[in-house]
Amino acid sequence: METEHKEKKKKETEIEEKTTLAAFPSLAGTLPQEVLALIISFGQVGRVCKSWSLASITVARRRFSSRLADILRPLDSNAVMVALDVETELYAAYGQSYSLTKAYAHKARTLLFNLKDSRNVDLRNRLVSGELSSQNLVRMSGPDMANPQLVRQRKEWIKKRTYEVMRDGREVEGFESDLFECRNCGSSQTRYRQWRRKANTYSMVSSPEWLDIIMSCPEHKEDHEYEDFFSTDLFVNRNYATQEFDFGVTKQKLQSSHAASTDHDLTGQIIWPVSAFLAWYLVAHREELATKTVVELGAGAGLSGLIASQFAAHTALTDGNDIVLELLEENVHTNADSNKVQVLPLLWGDYESLKAFEEAFPHPVDVLIGADVVCWPILVKPILQTIKYLLLRSRDPLKTKFCCGFVCRAQSTEDLLFNEAVAFGFRFERVQDDVFLPTPRPLEVTSHLKLQLIVFTLDPQAPNWNEPVEFAGAELKNLQTAC
Repeated sequence: METEHKEKKKKETEIEEKTTLAAFPSLAGTLPQEVLALIISFGQVGRVCKSWSLASITVARRRFSSRLADILRPLDSNAVMVALDVETELYAAYGQSYSLTKAYAHKARTLLFNLKDSRNVDLRNRLVSGELSSQNLVRMSGPDMANPQLVRQRKEWIKKRTYEVMRDGREVEGFESDLFECRNCGSSQTRYRQWRRKANTYSMVSSPEWLDIIMSCPEHKEDHEYEDFFSTDLFVNRNYATQEFDFGVTKQKLQSSHAASTDHDLTGQIIWPVSAFLAWYLVAHREELATKTVVELGAGAGLSGLIASQFAAHTALTDGNDIVLELLEENVHTNADSNKVQVLPLLWGDYESLKAFEEAFPHPVDVLIGADVVCWPILVKPILQTIKYLLLRSRDPLKTKFCCGFVCRAQSTEDLLFNEAVAFGFRFERVQDDVFLPTPRPLEVTSHLKLQLIVFTLDPQAPNWNEPVEFAGAELKNLQTAC
């Protein structure tokens, strides 16, 4: 009886080991026994928790360790051990009752984002050298981890935008606190106001917990203080569901929100019909994407960009909202080859953001794509500036194109788009959908609004087609109401 029990335990251990390595491909191979034992032990806690399965806990923990090891491996051959040590501290700090918490997931994303930042070499070196312990790393806040340039840019940008909100009298939704004592001057007549950030903003250090707070004190009204350490999780919907799209020659699974409506700056959480519409166009032109570099603007959940990445040599999926980037990162990690696809923040009409993007993604663009990215009148000029800037820096500016899935929600916005495009030196052409959509028309492209595919290219007949883009005064202002 005892022998049978030992044999049973031995088989269970072997199965556990195989399952572990299968779920942890980047660390598979010859691993020290103590490392393998630690990885396998990730799953043991799942056996006593009814609400979390063994698989869900182990996969999540292994995924983080694997991605961190991949980031650190160029600096240290012992990256596996460092990654496992960091994950152990992360789970100890943010795991709860033998499960995983939202705090664990958010902290994990913040760690990965900042450690893989190409300009954050010092943080990586301190970690692998042992100067920065795993425990202290996990305890660091997002601003402490971020490279100084990003922190400085974010603070300046928030301060500028917030004053614009106050100056224009457009008080965005939020609440004002009761009176309390100011920690700077001691005044008891101080309040703080919570401001919800508007569309196309993103946390420069990708910390989804942050919210912008203005301290309003009568003793120093012109010296408002800005804080960045309040949780927005109370206000953000992260209830995602997996959707699968069948495009005939290929399929795509990804997570998205099923909400019928959402905050206007989080529309990227939803897969809109025009995204599938653009994806069908890309599938029909898949041979043209071979060996090409594709960049998606306003990628949202990433459907169009992920489809393009299946055929292109290099793909960058960009967005300007940190919550949407978080979802996009997850979809890319689950579905795409990380060597071919990058997720990067990109603010339209922002020169510094474009330069940071080019540093992180050094491949000249061949094809730009975007679905439902032209909705707000105030964003028309910034997105055209971004498109022209990237086209002019491509290998062949006159052959590089922007494929736009477009929905007209206001004729004035459509007119503005085309007039501004001509002024920038573009020409454009509508593509009839019967040349790329199958018959009968797929359900995922059903819409009460007309879906259009418009291709923009630089017009060599325009006298200003090759003039450099001027960004002075082009930074994003507060957005108007929906178009």
